[in-house]
Amino acid sequence: MLKDIFASNNFEAVFHMAASLEVEESVREPAKYLENNCINTYNLLKAMNEANCKKIIFSSSAAVYGQPERVPVQETAPLRPENPYGSNKLLSERIIKYFCAYMGFKAVAFRYFNACGFDIEARILPTHQSHLIYKVMQVAKGAQPHLEVFGNDYHTSDGTCVRDYVHVLDIVLPHILALQKMDNMDRFEVF
Repeated sequence: MLKDIFASNNFEAVFHMAASLEVEESVREPAKYLENNCINTYNLLKAMNEANCKKIIFSSSAAVYGQPERVPVQETAPLRPENPYGSNKLLSERIIKYFCAYMGFKAVAFRYFNACGFDIEARILPTHQSHLIYKVMQVAKGAQPHLEVFGNDYHTSDGTCVRDYVHVLDIVLPHILALQKMDNMDRFEVF
């Protein structure tokens, strides 16, 4: 299918945002995550190479850092993923970096935290029913009576987890800018 898509189009670059992304599921089914996130990234890069499309912007994850030593997290922070999801995002980055080093690719990997949300016109909808924003919206719509918060052993005033979220629409502009600036960047950049 990828060969057909690339053969019938003349793509300048690929925005690779597809992945299995549930940490808990990745622990239960690590092979599924390895296949979908790493092997399929390789398959995409292989098809891109055959079509001479050698620019890729990759949606990685801040999960590659594990528990960061400092906040805000710098790109140069130690890479210590703590679960299969973070590990396979890092492995996917390394596969992409390999294609950059040896096959003439250029790439940008974005390591953002907790992308979420949807657009006002509802063209982008949350797809993971286990995610917090989806559940908040269900309560706001009256589809669920209340929001359940789990965890009480975090180092916060009430013991619940504090999370940073990035809205999906706030991710769009950096992706576009990365594509526009890619020719003047190193072969592989991380942000």
